[in-house]
Amino acid sequence: MTILNAWVEQRRVLLAVDTAAHDGHGALHHVSKMMPLVHLNAVVASRGHFAFLSIMGGQCRLAAADFDGLIAAMPAALEDVVKMFRAAVATKPMPGAGGFDEQYVVAAGWSASAGRMLAWEFRRGEDGAGFTASRIERPYIAPWCKRFEYQHPAPSSAPAMAALARDQIKLYEERAPSLRAGGRLIAAHLDRWGMRIEPVCDL
Repeated sequence: MTILNAWVEQRRVLLAVDTAAHDGHGALHHVSKMMPLVHLNAVVASRGHFAFLSIMGGQCRLAAADFDGLIAAMPAALEDVVKMFRAAVATKPMPGAGGFDEQYVVAAGWSASAGRMLAWEFRRGEDGAGFTASRIERPYIAPWCKRFEYQHPAPSSAPAMAALARDQIKLYEERAPSLRAGGRLIAAHLDRWGMRIEPVCDL
């Protein structure tokens, strides 16, 4: 399972993910769970099936000419990704494909219409009813538990994200050891004029 956290301010966004993925046979791999869209000065990241982001890449690159257009196009574009995935699985089965209905995507970038940095979540539940969009207004922490509200109220820096991620690893170990996250923590720093992506720490 994936760690995916976001901190959003008017002039900047900090997005962090881990790199661990399991292939359905218990083998651990390290993968990219976020993708820069350099022509939009935006980043997208996902939680769910490890193949989702790679399939999603082409759709996001062609979806729009700016970040606002990307957000408007994402629900339909993501449903197209689901259709592509199912067609691919029909030809060549993939480990864990049975759980593909539940997916989470976060997109962050500069919104010209809002005049500020924004991040949006696109969520597709287990019922497969389609993606719903919601603007991220507060710290986005996944996985989440109640104690993080006071232990990590403002994960606004890379060191703060690292501390949060280590506690999220402990949460997985306590509640769902088969859904291990880990590897390395990768952070994307975005503002209106550019982005910087860096490894933060080992988990």
